[in-house]
Amino acid sequence: MSPVWRVTCLVRCYSAALAVSVGLGWCSLAGAAQGPLELRYTAPNECGTAEALQRAVSALAPIGNKATLSAELAITKSEDQYVAELRVEGGKARVFSAPGCDALIEAAAVVLALVIDPRGSLRFGAAPDRQVVLQPPPATQPSPALAYHLGAGTALDTSTLPHAAGGVFVRGGLAVRRWSLSLQGTDWLPASGTAPGYPQAGGRFKWWTIGLTPCFTPIAASRFAWCLGPELGRLRGVGFGVEPSRAATATWLAIAFGPAWELRLSSRLAFRVGAGVAVTVLGRHPFVLETSQGASVVHTSARLSGRANLGLELYF
Repeated sequence: MSPVWRVTCLVRCYSAALAVSVGLGWCSLAGAAQGPLELRYTAPNECGTAEALQRAVSALAPIGNKATLSAELAITKSEDQYVAELRVEGGKARVFSAPGCDALIEAAAVVLALVIDPRGSLRFGAAPDRQVVLQPPPATQPSPALAYHLGAGTALDTSTLPHAAGGVFVRGGLAVRRWSLSLQGTDWLPASGTAPGYPQAGGRFKWWTIGLTPCFTPIAASRFAWCLGPELGRLRGVGFGVEPSRAATATWLAIAFGPAWELRLSSRLAFRVGAGVAVTVLGRHPFVLETSQGASVVHTSARLSGRANLGLELYF
């Protein structure tokens, strides 16, 4: 919430304060602006008429019969406050706001009186005490440079197991401007393969991975990033169709890289899709089944395996 300054003062105190912040920037126009006031005025009905504003200006400063002073005042209502835009002699607009019309009319009268007679004494009349609440427009809060995110979704790997296999993943990390860093864990669905010439014998394979992935977004507005990072996992195979059934495990290490793209669904939620390739560095050990005819290779992980994933990301 924007701060609220409460100032209790006479009309002259409030008008003079707004004149300092709004009107003194026009004092240099006074030499050519002395004379009757030509006013163009638009405002809601509750804000009074142009004649009332002209009378208020006349009460504060004398208006001679020389050159005409041209001014334009437009008052609009915005939510719970009124906003005034004042131009003098077609110059730059000055914008100020208050909860009620009366305060804006008084402030505009002071500003115009200062332009007409900047060196004179403003003739403030007696006025009752009143409380004026000034509330500046809310400042735009810059988006934080550092953001955290959590995500979950599904993944696909084409060639690490005997056939293409799906999986589910969870990920979390942080993002700083165009860079992000994520830690992702994936549990892959099991896959089976058979030994050549032995369709009833083979191995069932299970696999999990953990990856640390930095990504860089070349053009922030596109939300299209390039990612490159290592993956570490454990691949386990259990034989079937032969006795005794044996199990073997292998440590798996790869480098995964590829593009990713996000579609923002809201300020905190995004749909994310990615694709790429995993290059196996460690773990391409053959899984061998011992049969009556000797050793038969059931599966060896491919050097290159295609990847795809999609899921949701929550930012906070």
